[in-house]
Amino acid sequence: MRAHDWVREVETPVVTDTIVGATDEEQRGQPEIREGEEEKLEEKKEGEKLDEKKEGEEMNENEEEKKEGEEMGEEMNEEERRSRSVEAVYLCSVGSLAEVTARSIEQLHKVAELILHGQDQEKPASDQAHILTRLTCAMCREVGCLARKFSDTLLKVGGQRKAEELNPLVDSVLLEGSNSTTYIQNAFQLLLPVLQMSHIQTQRSRTRTEPQP
Repeated sequence: MRAHDWVREVETPVVTDTIVGATDEEQRGQPEIREGEEEKLEEKKEGEKLDEKKEGEEMNENEEEKKEGEEMGEEMNEEERRSRSVEAVYLCSVGSLAEVTARSIEQLHKVAELILHGQDQEKPASDQAHILTRLTCAMCREVGCLARKFSDTLLKVGGQRKAEELNPLVDSVLLEGSNSTTYIQNAFQLLLPVLQMSHIQTQRSRTRTEPQP
């Protein structure tokens, strides 16, 4: 019995030592595994943070580029609108002056027809000439006033453009107004033969109506 007990006592520590040794190795191994996992997790987290940071920087750069592009596009659109508006005002001004000039000459032409195909009892040629002179002066004043208004409008619309770009347009409008006035005056001078014919017809009608002595 003593030998058996001695063997059991001897075997028991060995077993316990091996078990304790195993548990120690396991206990020692587990922290090593945990430390490696923690390092990997930390590296993974740092990598994710770096990726997020890079993505955020790229998004910020894209947003900045987009904003810059939008601002440049808006500036380009504003410049295009201004240039288009100035050109539109210029074309409208020239077209309006041409239309007013054509209507004025047309009115003088109609007056000439009325003078030639009027009734026998008409006003003297001097009175007709005075009326035509006043009418022509009124037309010329109206054309000059329109040219000045159009030039002022061009200056207001193109106030932010360069002078070397805007001044030629303003000068062109004023020159067009001057040319229109010249056209109207030339049309008035062409009415001189009509007034002469009217005067001759008036004198003939008077001689016919006057009783002979």
